[in-house]
Amino acid sequence: MAVITPDSFIAATDVVGKWGLNMIIYGPPGAGKTTLCATAQESEFGADVLIVDVDKGSRSVSDREGVKIFPVNSWSDVNSLFNYLNSKDHNFKTICIDTITELQEYSVKHVLGGADRPPQLQDFMKSKQQMCKMMRAFKGLSIDKGWNIFFNAHVKVDEDKINGTLQRKPLLSPSTQSAAMGIVDGIGFLDANNKGVRNLQLQPSYSAYAKFRQPSAGKSAKELAGNIKNPNMGKILDFVNGKTDTPG
Repeated sequence: MAVITPDSFIAATDVVGKWGLNMIIYGPPGAGKTTLCATAQESEFGADVLIVDVDKGSRSVSDREGVKIFPVNSWSDVNSLFNYLNSKDHNFKTICIDTITELQEYSVKHVLGGADRPPQLQDFMKSKQQMCKMMRAFKGLSIDKGWNIFFNAHVKVDEDKINGTLQRKPLLSPSTQSAAMGIVDGIGFLDANNKGVRNLQLQPSYSAYAKFRQPSAGKSAKELAGNIKNPNMGKILDFVNGKTDTPG
């Protein structure tokens, strides 16, 4: 049983300063998810940045000095990386898993254990448990160490059978999707229009699921807008940590 002392309690107004950001950033290929995470290198609250390259898409940030890449080829690689990050001295303040959509494929393969058969429902349920355990562990680094943890994902577009509207959510298996979206403090939908203007949506709408847990009043309130044009994660981190008055 844990020993509870007065030091066990954290003032609610101190949480923002102690925790890093932890969120899912999802969107179509080419929207700039990996690049957005890499721009955290521009903030003292984000550098150094580690891209956990599951999608093999790190070419898009090859011009970013200081950003490190960790290539993933199996589920075991992610377990080994977590143990390293949690126990060794390093300079990483931002870890971006790019993407959890592809990582779930590795998770299912790990559950199958080399069996030559299509995955069954029970395999997907085991994969869900495995994925959620991993996400909670990385979120724990955000809470315990103050690091920023980003889970990039591809986008899944569903059509509402009643009114025909399209809604976008992170691309994961249905049960994993629901659980994963509840684990993180933020979910942002990143997209770009035909003029190349990118938008990070943090407020839910009929067309895209999003959320961002943040204070709405009081001295600690540094409330991000529901939509951020051409977002830069370094500027966002400076803003939420009180260094600047605007995130752009």
